[in-house]
Amino acid sequence: MDNKYNAVLELVKQCPLVGTDVYFNFIDQTNNDGNTTLATVPYGQLVKKYVDGDKLLKMQFEIRQVKPLAQDSNTTANAEEMQKVKEFLDWINEQGRRCNFPDFGEKCEVQAMRTPEGTEFPSMVGVNEQGALYAFPFEILYIERE
Repeated sequence: MDNKYNAVLELVKQCPLVGTDVYFNFIDQTNNDGNTTLATVPYGQLVKKYVDGDKLLKMQFEIRQVKPLAQDSNTTANAEEMQKVKEFLDWINEQGRRCNFPDFGEKCEVQAMRTPEGTEFPSMVGVNEQGALYAFPFEILYIERE
């Protein structure tokens, strides 16, 4: 697939922890429970250029998920929702270990897919009356051939 963004979106849709509402570059945190957004991060593309013209590139994304937010202080519901997002983060890393990469087309070879070093847990990045917005970054390293 030559559209790398669609390829990544299709891979994310395979995760059993993701509902049917998956969006690309849609960041409205007021959405319904279970919405998942794949957002691009606007930095860090070129890693290395080789003598033969090939390039090692990095695509960076942020996964954002809307989850219910419990207002009661005597509940573990929020911790349970955070754990679900953590399992999604772990799923991304597992796909990378298994080399289950998105299809970037004939001129590209994906080398790695993972959350950046030191990213072992998601974070809560937003809260409103309708829910909490959790997020974590991940990156894909690939070689693009001339």
